[in-house]
Order: sequence, then C-alpha cells, then structure tokens
Amino acid sequence: MYRLLKYTFKPMLTPLILLIVISTSMFGSSLSVPIYYTTSVSFGYDSNIFKLSTEEMDNATYEPLILSDSETFDSAIIRPELKIKYNPVLFGNHETKVVAIAKQKIYTSSQSKGYTSYSISINQHLGRYKWLKIRYALIPNFYLRMYKDKDLINDIPVECDFSSENLSIDFSFPIIKKTWANISILNSHLFYNENFTEFDVDIYDYRVKLSTSLFRQFHAKVWFIYGEAENISFDTNYISTQDNRAYTHSLLGGGVKYQYSQTYAISGSATIDNRFYLSEVEDDPLHSGREHIDFTIKLSNSFKLNQNLILDISSKFRQKMTDSEFNWVENLKNYNKFEVWVTFKYNSYMDLFY
Repeated sequence: MYRLLKYTFKPMLTPLILLIVISTSMFGSSLSVPIYYTTSVSFGYDSNIFKLSTEEMDNATYEPLILSDSETFDSAIIRPELKIKYNPVLFGNHETKVVAIAKQKIYTSSQSKGYTSYSISINQHLGRYKWLKIRYALIPNFYLRMYKDKDLINDIPVECDFSSENLSIDFSFPIIKKTWANISILNSHLFYNENFTEFDVDIYDYRVKLSTSLFRQFHAKVWFIYGEAENISFDTNYISTQDNRAYTHSLLGGGVKYQYSQTYAISGSATIDNRFYLSEVEDDPLHSGREHIDFTIKLSNSFKLNQNLILDISSKFRQKMTDSEFNWVENLKNYNKFEVWVTFKYNSYMDLFY
C-alpha cells in the first residue's frame, strides 16, 4: 500500500526524462519517439475562494480571521500548467502513453490558498479500442481556511489544511459503433494537519462512464460514481474524534461537446453530487443525519488559433444545498460560487532520441 509523505515536493519532470532515456537504451528504436508537451497559463476569477455561506460572509466583519490572509471573499487566480506526454510502443503494436502533469494555482488576494498538484498516468493499449489506465495524483498541501479546533481550550480559529493522494485504475472498452465504456476504481486519502486529524478519511470511489461519438460533430458522455469514505481517525482517544465523519456519496454527471469546425468547439457539463453522513449521534448535530447536494455546471469555448496555440474561455457555477434537522447547520454549510477562466495552451514536441 502507498502512503503520502506529507508536505514533500516530488518533481516529476527530471525522473520522467531519466526513465525515458534509460528505457530507450534498453528497448531500442521502439521507444525513440518524440516527447510531446503542452504549456498553458490560465487567468481566472473565483467569487468565493473560502466557500463561505451567506451567514459567514455577514459575520466576517466580526470574525476577521475567517478570511485568513485575504481582505476579500473573492480573488483573481493565475494557473500555470505543464503536461508531458510520451507514447512508446513496448508490446507488439500496443502503444503505451505516459502522461505527467504539474500545475499550480496562485491567488492574488491570498497567499495561503495557493497550491501545487502533480499527477502521472500510464495508459496501456490492450486491443481494438481497449485501454488500461493507472494514475497517481498528489497535492502536498491544500489550504481550506481558519477553523476552531475542538481539542483546544481556547476558542481562537487556527489554520486548516490537508494533503491528499489518490490512485486510480480505469479500463475502457467498446460497446457498439463509436460508443465505449469506462469502469474505474479510485482510492483517495486525505490527511489533515495536526489540529484537524479527526477529519482524515480513506475514500473508495467506483465509476461507470459511457461515451459516444455516434452523432457527427458531437461527443457526449454520462457517468455515475458511488463512493464510501471511512473516517480513519474516528474514536482515537481525542475529544474531537468521538464524532464519526464517515459518509457515502453518489454522483451523476453528463457532458456534451460540439465540434463546430476545425478551429472552434463548444462544450458543457453538469454534475449532481449527493453526500450523506453516517453519524447518528445526537451530540453531533453538525453531521448527524446531514446530507447535501453539490451541483456544478461548466461551459467552455475552445478556439484553435494556429497549429500550436489554443485559446479556451470557460465558466463554472457551483451551489451546495444542505439538508439538516437544524436550521443553523443549513445556514452554515450552504454556499454558492462562480468562476471564469481564460486559458492559453501551447503544444509542441522534443526529438530527444533522434
């Protein structure tokens, strides 16, 4: 089993290039293929970076720590990204795709909210339209906001952040003409800092996705996810761990892309995520019997400016609606936000092995 080394920096570009060089010397010309890369930079805006409810926004004047190091609820964002793709042929005519991604989010109004994420995946071709994909992703440190620690005597909020890693396995195969299915299993770990270890969870998600390009210029997909989150720090001799934060969730999503021309495409997607907390303890009103629906809708326009440069303009709206026996819980946990993004992508390649 794998385990995250908290808050460590693990650059992937240098090890990936070394792996490719060593493999090429071992396997010969079958690995002597170009390395493709995409560099991109996005400029965005988030209307609610701390996911605050209306009630929390109203109280921010009296509780300034709720905004951490920010003076506003919103922020402009800069998001640079680097993607490396390497597609050797290792087994007969079966292509192998290795993809490494590193990206960063920089919030202009809050230094704390910025974070970096990494992922690496191996996609192995098995047969006609059949692929097996293994992916690992890591976020060393993701800052949420200031919260009150139940294990401390004082009532002063402290910083809450977590680190996460996930490992997924995905198998795709054809069903009918221009229609295929994906079956995935995803295991995620969320490890919170020492003040909030009561929220540590181990999550298993099971996903089924159907995709089709049966209709000319249209690509459509629909997916369903069922997940279970185990509260791995539950009942570990601390006051705050006496409440179980385990939950189940089910997510239904769909999307469509219309390729209007070779240089322009429009796409949209929507998801509904229903989470239900398993706690039935009367002394835990924040979680007992609580559930919520998290609704997200995305719209995107993509313009191919030339052979190498792409411009994406997108927007996203998200709303979380909580159902609880207590009105104060609903008022505390409901929120909405929207984002807009302008992204420039540059695609090219390197012939390192020629």
